Amino acid sequence: MATEFDQSHLVEKAVARVQQMSISDPEMAARIPDPKVTEAIKDPALSYRQIIATVLEGYADRPAFGSRHYTLEQDAAGRTVRRYDMRFDTISYGELRRQVEGIANLWKHHPDHRAAPGDKISFIAFTGAEMAAVDLACNYAQTVSVPLQANLPAPDMRQILTDVAPTVLAASIDNLELAVGYAIDQDTIRSLIVLDADERVDDDRDAIAAARATLAKAGGRVALITFDAAVDYGSIHEFQPLAETTPDHVSMIMYTSGSTGKPKGAIIHDAISSQFWNETIPAYRPTVQVAYAPMNHFMGRTMVHSTLAQGGTANFTLRSDMSTLFDDFRITRPTMILFIPRVCELIYQHYQSEVQRRVTLGEKEAMADAAVRQEMRASYLGDRLCGGGVGSSPTAPEVRRFIAECWEMPLVEGYGQTEAGAAAMTSENRLTSNMITEFKLVDVPELGYFTTDKPYPRGELYVKTSKMFQGYFKRPEATAAVFSEDNFLKTGDIMEQRGPDHLVWVDRRGNVIKLSQAEFVAVGPLETTYLGNSSLIEQIFVYGSSYRSYLLAVVVPDLSVARAMLGHDPNEAELRELILSEFKTVARKAELKNFEIPRDVLIEHERFTYENGLLSSARKPLRPNIKRKYVDQLESMYEEMDKQQQVELARLRASADGTTAERVAGAFKANLGLPQVDADNPRSYGDLGGDSLGAVGLSLLFEEMFGVTVPVSAILHPAATVQWLAEHVDRAQSGETVRMSDVHPDPDLLRPSDLKLYKMIDEALLTDASHAAPPAAEAKNVLVTGANGFLGRFLCLEWLEHVAPRGGTVYCLARGKTEAEARARLEAAFDRGDAALLARFRQLADRHLRVLCGDLAEKRFGLDSETYDMLTRELDQIVHSAALVNHRLSYANLFAPNVLGTAELIALALTSKLKRFDYISTVGVPALLPSLTGAPEATDVRDVPDPVRLSDGYANGYAASKWAGEVLLREANELFGLPVNIFRPNMILPHRNYSGQYNETDMITRLLFSLVKTGLAPKSFYALDANGNRPRAHYDGLPVDFLAAMIREVGAEPYTGFQSFNMVNDHDDGYSLDSFADWIESAGYRVDHIADHSAWAERFEGKLRNLSEEDRQNSSINILAHFAQPHEARESPLDSSDFAKRVKSLKVGPVMPHLDEAYIHKYLADMQKRGLIAEPEAVAA
Repeated sequence: MATEFDQSHLVEKAVARVQQMSISDPEMAARIPDPKVTEAIKDPALSYRQIIATVLEGYADRPAFGSRHYTLEQDAAGRTVRRYDMRFDTISYGELRRQVEGIANLWKHHPDHRAAPGDKISFIAFTGAEMAAVDLACNYAQTVSVPLQANLPAPDMRQILTDVAPTVLAASIDNLELAVGYAIDQDTIRSLIVLDADERVDDDRDAIAAARATLAKAGGRVALITFDAAVDYGSIHEFQPLAETTPDHVSMIMYTSGSTGKPKGAIIHDAISSQFWNETIPAYRPTVQVAYAPMNHFMGRTMVHSTLAQGGTANFTLRSDMSTLFDDFRITRPTMILFIPRVCELIYQHYQSEVQRRVTLGEKEAMADAAVRQEMRASYLGDRLCGGGVGSSPTAPEVRRFIAECWEMPLVEGYGQTEAGAAAMTSENRLTSNMITEFKLVDVPELGYFTTDKPYPRGELYVKTSKMFQGYFKRPEATAAVFSEDNFLKTGDIMEQRGPDHLVWVDRRGNVIKLSQAEFVAVGPLETTYLGNSSLIEQIFVYGSSYRSYLLAVVVPDLSVARAMLGHDPNEAELRELILSEFKTVARKAELKNFEIPRDVLIEHERFTYENGLLSSARKPLRPNIKRKYVDQLESMYEEMDKQQQVELARLRASADGTTAERVAGAFKANLGLPQVDADNPRSYGDLGGDSLGAVGLSLLFEEMFGVTVPVSAILHPAATVQWLAEHVDRAQSGETVRMSDVHPDPDLLRPSDLKLYKMIDEALLTDASHAAPPAAEAKNVLVTGANGFLGRFLCLEWLEHVAPRGGTVYCLARGKTEAEARARLEAAFDRGDAALLARFRQLADRHLRVLCGDLAEKRFGLDSETYDMLTRELDQIVHSAALVNHRLSYANLFAPNVLGTAELIALALTSKLKRFDYISTVGVPALLPSLTGAPEATDVRDVPDPVRLSDGYANGYAASKWAGEVLLREANELFGLPVNIFRPNMILPHRNYSGQYNETDMITRLLFSLVKTGLAPKSFYALDANGNRPRAHYDGLPVDFLAAMIREVGAEPYTGFQSFNMVNDHDDGYSLDSFADWIESAGYRVDHIADHSAWAERFEGKLRNLSEEDRQNSSINILAHFAQPHEARESPLDSSDFAKRVKSLKVGPVMPHLDEAYIHKYLADMQKRGLIAEPEAVAA
């Protein structure tokens, strides 16, 4: 519940300071709003474009937008790069007007870049001066702006572009490669405008040239033009305004994820957009702001448009990840800041940390507090701050109070919703009369909120506003769902009414919590996930707050399970560690996000029951009652964690006592606000609840503590436990660590020439490798990495079958405290529903398997010298199947495990004697580079002209890391004659013989499950032919046993040289997704085929959403966009002739398996055996 405080005395101080600066500060004096302009833009007869034009003309000579200044310099490789300075370059309102009119003229006059009124202009960008100019130009050309963020998942982005059907795509230079791919795929796009490019910069020029080449190769439908060139072209024409629009004219479609995570496009009309120029500004004052929020959020648009409306200057932050934000504040010296809660938290944490530091040095706390406040007011956010606002989610009262009092200014908290018309419906908990025309609270009995509650009514807020949105674009069902029968907007927020116009936010309906970093947590499904995946957790209540960035939980444990796990009755400390460890285990199994893992737990030994009022008569948790019982304890835990954080920071700064690991553990504790973190804690920084902004602070703390730089990417590495980071620090202090920057001079562009073995492997070892003994004639002793994985375990089994008659050994690297524990983890991978498989593994492993405790991310895998030396002598072959497979992580995050890990294996392969090297790559490698996609398999990946451009695109980082491994292996072969096989599989499907051996999380398992559960399939998953019939199509995938056998057979031959295989199923057999749906039906399941694909997609999604939470997790719910539109029936673009030819010569051949009806029936039977689906009703009967 919100806590309120009086800020009236701060308003007076802020007004006086503005008046004083307007006289004494020339910059402020020059930005005093012109009353004539202010009065003019409030004329209700003006159109939205006329409001903008009035401002741009009225303030023509003033500075409008600022971007960070840079100079051009030559880097070590002789390439021209940007070097940013600590100042901003500005453009005037007059120049902005020229740009806006120029872009509008481009769309009107240029034959290759035309956009008519009503056409959609999509953006793949964050924010910036050029993006803002193009966005404003949409109002001049009467096109519709559709701002999108680059980090949208690819299926969501493609679905949005399909729905919107834009004519023009505008993309920042950083997102150009991504945008080119989307532009080629979306056939309505004819024009691509490149933002923020400087063709004097080599990377920008190369990126634009590569984009032009790719677009030309794709047929030349899409024309590319830079922003500057577009403005120059348009400026040769005189701008002629179109007939002015009315307030209900659609100016934008704003896509937001909200609490469901599925993007919906809110239709925004001019009356909503124009209010930020002439209605929502309480007083027009000299204004300088930093614009740092994305333009697809009204917070970001307000930062820009309200500044322009007042004749002020908006400086755009340099980095979209906000890593430069506080520098941008200090350079800009803003008069006004619109805060998001996470930024407020960081400011407050800096204040607390500085006070603690001073107290540690001997100052009295009161004096330290006053000094820190004075210093921060004078410089931390510049020295001109007079006002602020905060929104997007609630901010902790103590944080708001500190910022307001420290800077002696009002900090206004607003509550609003995009659907209600975007502007604040309440300001400081009071209704805004210009927005709300009618409201009411509605009972939410399932959550225990009623309008009859005492002392104040509570319920979900329903509103009618003067500027209600026009609905969700092409989502009539979603639009209907958000309105009541009497046309009130259902906000989903629980409010408490303390007076006629006094509303205080209490909760979110639907058990959804919005954390302070604006992440939504659906706590009901999350609780179900923990309960469904843990026998230890008997009952759970997940608690969070929009004032906090992490969750806590109340857990009722099953003590008998805890006793069995420990072997004795647990004490409270042991129980706590067990539960926290269980959270981590479940999170990995269910692929939860870091912020969905509770950071600490309150252990309760009394069960939630109907009798004690914590369960309903239907035995459902009564969340309000549970919250009421535990909220004080949970909030006390938050407060204690905050206190411990400051105490730990003070201790760390005051003393260098302890081991590196102990000090790193202390830094974790302080940064994350945890009550305790031990040096041997096995959880990573991310698993413990860390995020990217927190990692920035931890990196700075490490630099202060140890005098070395620990990159944010290292802190966010999935393996970054306390011990892992301590070793990283030790290596950094000793100069041993190989960093990504040591290998790649450009963090965004990878070239084969960057990747040299001498950068990663000891020079003496490479010298000796020139004299290494040749490889063994026959492979008897083989190292298999990644044997815990789906393909890896069958590679392990294949090699066990190979070495057994030869008296050899398969060595496997696995994580674990002991070899016995590591071996048990490997055995568990084989215990997946087929007793014969497990028995065969045990029989072979008993005499021919040795499991070593090791980690590819560590030097020499963390093995002792004796074990490592033994491997150098005994091994004949290395089969490298291991990788950190996470399609969301960046190349920087994957560099250590996937690239350095491969380099470590190459070092092993070159030591003592050469060891043949089988490398499991991915078809994502040839797909990563356009000139490699259709090239012969044997093509050297170093010889293609395209560099690898890193992006936030799906699987970009993973594919790049596998590409890097291939580059390193090419050099090892070229310099030392290391024999190498590269295997690039695509979809890896179930075993043909052993039962129950399928990959639970892959796309096809999810699709088959969903088709069975819903009984719905489209007439075709592919675009119908001219006669409306199913086309002939083929699905590319191969069974895991075939792939493993092929890899082992080829690897077991005494090969030399270098071979690459694109493992594509090239049958033209017509077996496709349509066939799979038919064969589900022939297996006895009912499947209705829907002729209209969009109708099927809508009904399919509806049925999936009505499944139980456990079933939804196994379904296609999160990949629906992949099936939303019919696929194109086409052959694979990859060359696989070498692979097909080789298969013909093997025992596992001579032909590749067909994915036929019998195979799909076995697939379904495997899913039945492991309880994923039930038998068909007829069979069961």
